[in-house]
Amino acid sequence: MHYAGAPLVSKATATSGRACLSLAVVVVLTTHLEIDTSSLEFLGISFSESQLSSGTFWVQLILIFSLTLNWIGDLISLAKWNSSMTSKGVATLFGGGGTMKGRLEFVIEHLERAIDPENEIEKGNLSYVKRQLEEINCSLWWHEKYAILYVVGLHFLLPVSISLWAICELI
Repeated sequence: MHYAGAPLVSKATATSGRACLSLAVVVVLTTHLEIDTSSLEFLGISFSESQLSSGTFWVQLILIFSLTLNWIGDLISLAKWNSSMTSKGVATLFGGGGTMKGRLEFVIEHLERAIDPENEIEKGNLSYVKRQLEEINCSLWWHEKYAILYVVGLHFLLPVSISLWAICELI
């Protein structure tokens, strides 16, 4: 998903989330399907189940840590892009606050002031523009909610929750 021409989630976050989720799913499936890992070899070296479990545990923790750091960086970047995920606006080149909704409200307010009651043609055009901007303002709500679900749910909560489930299986 993109916002203002840039991806909402960086490649580093997507990659670390995918690695975190993949390892967690392998661990959960291995334990629930009772797959025998005692005869597992890697490059001719066999590992005991305790070594494999311990190594997997630490790798999963590192992946969770990596995902968390990358995700926090993305969340900070998203706030700087003036999404509604922050209640504070950042300074903009024109007034109206930092969020996109605030910008649209600012434009609508200035359009209302610009309507000249003596010029009917200009008044009709500005009224049309005002209605269009109000419609955009209403549709932003859905985009903001989807962005929150995409960034918070899909790229953080899902991988971390399944990873924590996998860690519980390893302990």
